[in-house]
Amino acid sequence: MILALALALTAVPAAAQNGTDSDAGDSSMPSAAATMPSDVTVFQEGVFVRYREATSQAPETVTLRHDWQGMPVEVTYVIRSEDRWLAGGREIDWREIDEGIIVTVPSNARLVHVSLGGNVGFGTITALNADQNTLTVRLPNGESRTLRLSDNLLVARAGQIVVPSQLAVGQTVVFEVPPGGTSVALLREIGPGIRGTITEVDERSITVRFMRDGQEVTETFGIDQDTRFFQRGQMVAIEDIDQAFRENETVYVFGSPDNPRVVVANPTMGFETAIIELPEQPEIAVVPEEDLEVAVAGFRAMQPPLDQGQLVSFTPASADMPAMATVRFNWNGMPLLGTFIIDADDRWLAQGELMDVAQLQQGAMVSVPADARLVNLTFGGRTGIGTVSAIDRVNNTVVMRLPTGELRTLRVSPQALFVMEGQPMGLAQLSPGQTVLFEVVPGQNMVGLLLPMEPGIRGTVAQVTEDSVTITFTQNGQTMTRTFPLTEETRFYFQGMRVTADTLQTSFRPGQVVFIHGPVEQPQVIAAGVQTGFEAAVVTPTPSAAVAGVREEPAPPRRVIRGRW
Repeated sequence: MILALALALTAVPAAAQNGTDSDAGDSSMPSAAATMPSDVTVFQEGVFVRYREATSQAPETVTLRHDWQGMPVEVTYVIRSEDRWLAGGREIDWREIDEGIIVTVPSNARLVHVSLGGNVGFGTITALNADQNTLTVRLPNGESRTLRLSDNLLVARAGQIVVPSQLAVGQTVVFEVPPGGTSVALLREIGPGIRGTITEVDERSITVRFMRDGQEVTETFGIDQDTRFFQRGQMVAIEDIDQAFRENETVYVFGSPDNPRVVVANPTMGFETAIIELPEQPEIAVVPEEDLEVAVAGFRAMQPPLDQGQLVSFTPASADMPAMATVRFNWNGMPLLGTFIIDADDRWLAQGELMDVAQLQQGAMVSVPADARLVNLTFGGRTGIGTVSAIDRVNNTVVMRLPTGELRTLRVSPQALFVMEGQPMGLAQLSPGQTVLFEVVPGQNMVGLLLPMEPGIRGTVAQVTEDSVTITFTQNGQTMTRTFPLTEETRFYFQGMRVTADTLQTSFRPGQVVFIHGPVEQPQVIAAGVQTGFEAAVVTPTPSAAVAGVREEPAPPRRVIRGRW
């Protein structure tokens, strides 16, 4: 099962009951039917629960109760002027409708809220196992959990109920365990969160301090802002806000900080019944390099932190793709996913023995050989592309010249990884003149990863289809037009987010300026919106050409290092 990173999608607000009546059960609840394309499911009819008028913060909505594979599910829809809502064949006056009336749902209705009334958790998908029907997520605090998935999984994304196959590694989701359940039955996509600290709590609001664009910011989130608050996996009632939260408590804010969708505390609790406890693996002894050949003849590990990690997945070779293994490493307490090409004769160290990677179990601790072919490395964060213009090694900042020619000064972690020839290096190996794809560490306002790229050329989008982009560009004085399919070999980015087949036509458009990095026959990256997406790590919006006190070193001629990043 090859998973594509799905980003730049419309976020679905985290759901909870929020006023569900005690007599919610209704044996005559209509069920779902597929009336749209095969990847979208709509509920044709539902039982009316409540109506809410539009406010300055939220649109006009209606909540209906449906039946999903025997489970009651509440869905809140936006009421739009172009939609026809019917009851008994007549258009509805929402101010006069009675609870329990059967409502016909427009085929193009857009949902903004969906819930089974259970406990929820929040996390970024790091692995999906279709055979075992499990999901591994990285929680907001950096910890990982492997969860059981229901056979009747309901997935909400971009305002629609969609098939589970649209889930992908890298998506940040709200996952819900129904009351009395032992598996996740509902997943809803939501935007990445930021970490903050509560500074004040009262009966009407919570004030949170957090970092935004490199600056410390304090925002007050009122209960009238349509913000939902969660503590230990459960939604907090409005009247209990001041009792459920306390000053100096760590919280995570999802959605725009100016008007967030969700504020979460204690995100590791509340969904324990769905957690799968992976069997503990024996620790691999760290053998001094000079003794490695004695311990395991001929084996040398990759440089830290890519020397040891936990096997996340193994994908056998296919007609189009080689076999690949993904390993989760630990970078300063933050999960870092590395993907490697696996040849038939490759052997990795596990439990003190050299073993065939295909035979290893998910969750096994492995030592990665030094000659392993690394093809991707990511925290799952926002990215940017630029050429190093200046480096301040004292203040840990780097000035990047973006493909547009603009400059940005970025905070860089002192432990940031710079990959050269497939090996992780430190910032000491980074120098002006190198073009890199840089990645911001999720939840942190600094760059933690830099991957080598070839310099880019500018082009203009001529045509966009569901699986390709046609671009006109000039190379060696000649103007040419070429069509680039969306593949694993060529990655598309828009505003710092990976583009998939689902978002290609909404991210790229004719006339748009793009930048092609790598040989035009098979580029490494095609990127649009290259000035945005990584603002969290930017020191100043309009930096000078060089960091204060640092001379902009001339770029020496360098050998270009190619790779599939």
